[in-house]
Amino acid sequence: MTAEEYDREEVMKAVKQTLLGLTITVGLVYKFELIQPLFIQSFMMWKTVLFSSLVQIHIFGKKAEGELKRPFKVDSPFGSVISFFVLSRGSCFSPLPSCLITQCHV
Repeated sequence: MTAEEYDREEVMKAVKQTLLGLTITVGLVYKFELIQPLFIQSFMMWKTVLFSSLVQIHIFGKKAEGELKRPFKVDSPFGSVISFFVLSRGSCFSPLPSCLITQCHV
């Protein structure tokens, strides 16, 4: 797969993700008359677009090196939770206190 094909695929994923978020937000506004999600979505959309790897490479002219190297790193939505447990419990991934952990297999 060429870089151009990969970028097109990533753009289509981003468009689908944005449309899904917009659909959910419009549904919340229509059904429950909640304005806050619409307000938040309007800012989050621009943040997501401006900080995306594709915009950094093609609009801002950064080189596709390091974090911008293809294939792009996909952040896990639970990454911060997992890192919290790993950092707070040493090298073990366990919500148990360290005094209850007798052996850890990493």
